[in-house]
Amino acid sequence: MPNDATEQHIGARVTEAREYLELSTAELADMVGVETAEIEVIEAGQAQVSAAMLAEIGTALGRGIEFFTCDVPVQKAAERTEFLARAAETLSDQDMGELQRFATYLRFRSESAAA
Repeated sequence: MPNDATEQHIGARVTEAREYLELSTAELADMVGVETAEIEVIEAGQAQVSAAMLAEIGTALGRGIEFFTCDVPVQKAAERTEFLARAAETLSDQDMGELQRFATYLRFRSESAAA
């Protein structure tokens, strides 16, 4: 039987995955075929979510059920790369150059700290 902590964990993970894809609760609800209020209640950790509903949400968000039920690291390298690519799409050439220089600086700083 789910408990408050489980419901809150699942709700937080649904929110995290939805926001990562830059979807509104209404957009996710439409994709899953439920009312917006149902997604909001799930994200607030105030609903016991069935496995079938979690599978539907997972399909809409491109995640397996384990993403919502397990405490796994959220940002894998590919996800971080995708995030940066989306964020950089609207940057000017000058800003892209600065971003590249900053990324190089951060890499060298990390390597220096590890040595």
